[in-house]
Amino acid sequence: MDATGAPASLATAVDLVAPAGRVVAVGISDRELTLSMRSLPIKEIDLLGSRNSLHLDDALALLDRNQDACRPLITHRFGFDELDGAFRLLRDRTQRVGKIAVDLPAAAPDRSARDATALCARGGRS
Repeated sequence: MDATGAPASLATAVDLVAPAGRVVAVGISDRELTLSMRSLPIKEIDLLGSRNSLHLDDALALLDRNQDACRPLITHRFGFDELDGAFRLLRDRTQRVGKIAVDLPAAAPDRSARDATALCARGGRS
């Protein structure tokens, strides 16, 4: 999932996604994006744009109720300050990688989870 709105970041996500994977573009920008026309059909990936989700609370509740079923999907976990290591692991390709979880810093106590999600989607800008 790319929430930056930076064309280079989305292009990198398309390059790094596993074959038959999915990239979700949440970030919004007026800048042009250049991708190789080979990326989508050769890797058989899905590129999905999403600006909003009315069902985010339901999806998070579903994940919360089924943590044991989801846990084996996450093969690696990194702190937000360790993102370089997560990207190195993705490029390395010598280890089996399922899903990488990134632990985000906690939101300020006076912000709701929805406000924190919106702040993250805007690249941290208030």
